Amino acid sequence: MADWVGLELKHPTATGRKVRSVRTVRRKGYLFATFVVSAIVIGWLTKDRMGLNPGEGLGYWLGIIGASMMVILLGYPLRKRGGPIIPGTVGTWFKIHMTLGVLGPLLVLFHAGFSWRALNSGVALWAMILVSLSGLVGRYLHLHLYSRNSLRHREAADIMTEMRRQRDRLDRDGALGKEVEARLAEYQQIVSHPRRRLSRTIFASLRLSVAIKLNRNRLMKAAAQEVEQHMALLGAPEKERQAMRAEVRKHVRSYLDALLDAGTFATFERLFALWHVAHIPLYIFLGVTAIIHILAAHYF
Repeated sequence: MADWVGLELKHPTATGRKVRSVRTVRRKGYLFATFVVSAIVIGWLTKDRMGLNPGEGLGYWLGIIGASMMVILLGYPLRKRGGPIIPGTVGTWFKIHMTLGVLGPLLVLFHAGFSWRALNSGVALWAMILVSLSGLVGRYLHLHLYSRNSLRHREAADIMTEMRRQRDRLDRDGALGKEVEARLAEYQQIVSHPRRRLSRTIFASLRLSVAIKLNRNRLMKAAAQEVEQHMALLGAPEKERQAMRAEVRKHVRSYLDALLDAGTFATFERLFALWHVAHIPLYIFLGVTAIIHILAAHYF
């Protein structure tokens, strides 16, 4: 009976902790995003009743605090390039950078009353909104290039090694059926084919992503049924067949995830490089417009 057994039915404690950690990070991110969106919606609906004056009182100080946040977040690139001269870890400053990069523009929105009264204030407000949106795009790209919430850059070789490891584990499960193998071979071909043009790289990544997401559940089900039928012919008990079916589904999912990771890594890496070129000039433009706005508000 051992011929069909190529599986590991151990409980992966470390993997479980990693999954829970990732889920916790995502849950916190969703809560933060919900808070920000809710604040924007409520602020927009009540902007005429808030009575905030950007030139005095609470409205004025919201602008000061928001602008200060946009200055403080510079601690991240300074700490990253300046070393231990700036106290705190790079990871801590990165979290501060991401948080203040959203809260700063949010406070400035309330400071402006969701409108602008002069050209200089309008340009400064939209510059801040653009920088904030650019930061969110950078965060999305960052998640695909770095190890989850850490700052350790992932390497293409490591991703390909993980893909091969998942393939080897899947091979030990036995025959998966012609349809499943044909699909997996097709996806492997997309991943392995080198592309120099960014447009072709993006198109291949989109094609792979759509194909895997549309066919994932069907391939998992078909592979599990194929292996289970083979085990039934060998006389494996029902309990073992059910365990193997669940394990095969998990292995197919993991391999598809590894294929998707490997197939989209080059796209995200090239897009992140382009984003970095655009984000820094945007921030400089924001600084210039903010200074002009502050001078205009206080001296003219």
